[in-house]
Amino acid sequence: MTIDITGRSASEIATDLRERIGRGELAPGRLLPSVRTVAAGLGGNRNTAVAANRHVAQARLVEVR
Repeated sequence: MTIDITGRSASEIATDLRERIGRGELAPGRLLPSVRTVAAGLGGNRNTAVAANRHVAQARLVEVR
């Protein structure tokens, strides 16, 4: 199943991820899309996607491995 992440900035992407986690669209144990996939889908760069993942990881909503 593909997840269409929205947002242009790291903060916007992180907000989208937080909302999806809150609504249960991203269940515990589910893998997030790769940073390359998110960046390519948004037409941005990987650094922005990495920063977004860092935001949600710092909020302890995801586990980074």
